[in-house]
Amino acid sequence: MHRAPFSTGKIQRMPEDAACQGYTKNLREANAKLSFWREAGKTSSLKWFRFLSSDLVRHEKISTVVIVVVIVGVGVVVVVVVVVSVEVVVVVVVVVVVVVVVVIVVGRGGEVVVVVYFILYAWPSGKTLAQRSGGAGSIPGRVKPRTLKLVLAADPPIVRHYGFSAKSGRLGVSIIIRRVVEVLVVVAVEAVVVLVVVVVVVVVVVVVVVVVVVVVLVVVVILVVVVVVLVVVKVVVVVINVVVVVIVVVVVVVVVKVVVIVVVVVNVVVVVLVVKVVVVVTNAVVVVIVVVVAVVVAVINLVVVVIVVVVVVVVVVEVVVVVVVVVVVVVVVVVVVVVVVVKVGEEKAKG
Repeated sequence: MHRAPFSTGKIQRMPEDAACQGYTKNLREANAKLSFWREAGKTSSLKWFRFLSSDLVRHEKISTVVIVVVIVGVGVVVVVVVVVSVEVVVVVVVVVVVVVVVVIVVGRGGEVVVVVYFILYAWPSGKTLAQRSGGAGSIPGRVKPRTLKLVLAADPPIVRHYGFSAKSGRLGVSIIIRRVVEVLVVVAVEAVVVLVVVVVVVVVVVVVVVVVVVVVLVVVVILVVVVVVLVVVKVVVVVINVVVVVIVVVVVVVVVKVVVIVVVVVNVVVVVLVVKVVVVVTNAVVVVIVVVVAVVVAVINLVVVVIVVVVVVVVVVEVVVVVVVVVVVVVVVVVVVVVVVVKVGEEKAKG
């Protein structure tokens, strides 16, 4: 698009034919006295018109970026608020949909605004542009000052694109209607596509969040159960050790007292022999008890080790499952975003 500059201070001349001689004369006078280009460049409404008709908006660079950001933002917002309440999620989705539609209308619908602007403020209403600008046959008081400024400041390619005739000074109604319908159809299709993508992304994010929450709860429950089992096993081991020690001490004390009584009753030789026999028997019993206790403790410790290994394996498996789920979700979101970008590119290429 080649727009006439706003800083030259001159108005481009129209073709020299009978239909616009008066208009050409007025342009010469305007260049000398009113400097319409400089004046138009200071008008806020014309600055807005220039923005709407610029390549940046017409090529949808703004709307595409904003739509992608909004879709990604929807996923993040839903992940944050899904645990709060369903009402909050509904409100967020409605707001996002409204924002996306507004972005599409502002981005792709810039052409609609341009067309409506021409219809409302630049339509000659059956009069030539020369007549509306004060030339031959003009009707004083029927033309707003900014109307002429808008037409003069308009980019000639845009004017021709929307059916403006340079020779007659009229707007082609059929061309305007066709362009408005085309743009509205494109806006409607893009809005439906974006809404479908937003709904799909929201559903995927909600499902992923629910799965992750369930997995985390299962892992937490398993960890709690394992910790409780370990504590109980440790307590049982300590109690068994204490009981074994008490039993050994009591047996030793009882045996010693019996030996002493026997030594007092029997003669020295018998007592010595008996004492030796008792000592040997006592040592054997103590050894047997110690061996049995050691075996029991070793078995209990082995059971504890096995339980710990099983718990570690379960935790590792759960972590791997969570990582796989997160990777799958990220891949799905990336694929959806790529599909949306490709779809928008195809629509632009077709349009």
